[in-house]
Amino acid sequence: MKKNKFMVKNYKQKIKEWLYVYVLPEFDCFMALRAVKKLNINRKRNDTSIKVGFIVQMPEVWDKEAPVYELMMEDKQFDPWLIVIPSYNATSKSLNAYGRELLFFQNKYQFANILTSRQLHEDFSGLKAQGFDYIFYQRCWESYLPDLLHTSKVIKYAKTCYIPYGFHFFNESLTYYKTRFFNSLYMFYCSNQQQFERYSSITKLKAAYLGFPGLCRTPNRSILRQNELRILWTPRWETSLRYGGSTFYDYKDCFVTLKQNSPYYKIVMRPHPLTFRHAIQTGKMSRNEIDEYIKKNKQAGIIFDENEDIKDTVEKTDVMITDFSSVIISALLCGVVIIYTGKKTDETPNVILQQVLDCCYHANNWDDVISILDAIKNNNDPLCEQRVILAEMIRKEHANSDKAILMSIIRDYYSR
Repeated sequence: MKKNKFMVKNYKQKIKEWLYVYVLPEFDCFMALRAVKKLNINRKRNDTSIKVGFIVQMPEVWDKEAPVYELMMEDKQFDPWLIVIPSYNATSKSLNAYGRELLFFQNKYQFANILTSRQLHEDFSGLKAQGFDYIFYQRCWESYLPDLLHTSKVIKYAKTCYIPYGFHFFNESLTYYKTRFFNSLYMFYCSNQQQFERYSSITKLKAAYLGFPGLCRTPNRSILRQNELRILWTPRWETSLRYGGSTFYDYKDCFVTLKQNSPYYKIVMRPHPLTFRHAIQTGKMSRNEIDEYIKKNKQAGIIFDENEDIKDTVEKTDVMITDFSSVIISALLCGVVIIYTGKKTDETPNVILQQVLDCCYHANNWDDVISILDAIKNNNDPLCEQRVILAEMIRKEHANSDKAILMSIIRDYYSR
């Protein structure tokens, strides 16, 4: 009897998965196209401005959309607004009270038009009445948002748009885009040509590659080192080899000794925001062990980075020791020497990632890290010219992406 129940349950689960992968995307896409058609028919154009909303929740990834938003603030053709959502509590599976995310945007943009749950109600049901023409999303993970802010709901009254929260370096499985978020997305501004081609091959919805705004304002500089070498450590949080795993547990206890042996190094740590939470959830570290770990490193003169925007830190970095992270391309453009510690990935790197990795020094263990640091300290940097050439090529490709996206919205808004 139990065996039969298990078989029925397993069968139902397979049917559910099949419907989710093969049937639901087609249905969602059909409904999205139908909604867009109605929007175009019923649209009442405002000749003075195009009203655009940006749903924001994480200051750490805002730099990808910031150039577009800030350019809209300077353009009289646009009326940009920030729709601030409280951070998501993974334990209670609910939104927290407003905190640092609201303070970040209020402090950064003192004259911005900002909407919160105070104006839009706790469930954000008031967003529809605001009359937005376009609404941009910060991330493609809808589980962190209230139900009424999912793309399938919003596309009924505004065109949904997305700029990736990170530059894509892998040829992800096509199932990555078979989610309800993408199924109801009006316009996907892809981060690179490979992503555009991959996404366009599986959808009837719109996509464009106009450059990646997250790279359009990256400063060009040489190493700033004078009396110290500034080192940034950015390990991943998960040990899965999908994107090369994490060396956090391999190297976390090595930096105190490095600092003691080399006072010349200014060491800044910036583990992924989920690192310590994941360590507690998996039982690898307790809360007390984490507190003691942070305390021990700080006492040794090591800094834990608290900048909301990692680019502010990267721009003051000479050498970055890192597992896989989308920030490596920003580091490359900033003239940072990259020591790559990531392992072999399960996913297939795209052409751009391979070009970047060819400009990195690869460390398979801590002795390799020390050896590379010693070489850099002694001005032995044979990959310098190769980095400069690649950085300039990438910089040109993405230089005017913010302007290009604004122009695409204007064209779409006034199209018949």
